[in-house]
Amino acid sequence: MRVQQREFWVPPGPVAPTPEREGLGSVLVLPGVSQLLRRQLTSPARARGGLLFGYQDVDTLHVFLASTAGSPGWYDRTRREVLAVDPRFALGWSEALFGLWGGRVDWVGNWVAHKDGQIRSEERDHRWFRRGQKLGLFDDRGVLLIPGWHEGVFECRAYSQDSDGQPVEVPCRESTRSLVETVQQLTDQASGPDAERPPR
Repeated sequence: MRVQQREFWVPPGPVAPTPEREGLGSVLVLPGVSQLLRRQLTSPARARGGLLFGYQDVDTLHVFLASTAGSPGWYDRTRREVLAVDPRFALGWSEALFGLWGGRVDWVGNWVAHKDGQIRSEERDHRWFRRGQKLGLFDDRGVLLIPGWHEGVFECRAYSQDSDGQPVEVPCRESTRSLVETVQQLTDQASGPDAERPPR
């Protein structure tokens, strides 16, 4: 689980891409995730961000669950870092999903919304990404997702790390599959043809 790796070994900066893993070519966001992010854009909170959970299939990252960052009371009230992650919250999510799908689903990144809920310049997004790299959040396996409004239309930008450790935008779009369909596929894959079947 990524959250365990992060808690026991936080890299000092950008990490080199994992050689055995294919690089990201696109990010697919399930409709339920888009709905949650749209709701969060209307929140009066100044710091809006949270966790993303999903899985990579070949070069496509499927984001099918998103959360907030948990209770504001878990964080230092004097300076709320929007990228801060309470490790107990992230670990609880990760362990539950690991138990359901045997490691197929993991924490795959974070989302952050700009204060006004609008899509801003790539330069501003890159600043968030670099801050997250220093915290051990983003690399070639952990993405930054920026939801927002652009000329009245909701969209998301996704960023990953390239081979030089720099932020690179990855094409991001909403998936046409529902959460139910995705869960069914993951469950079938976790079961597999050789999985032990319960007695009838």
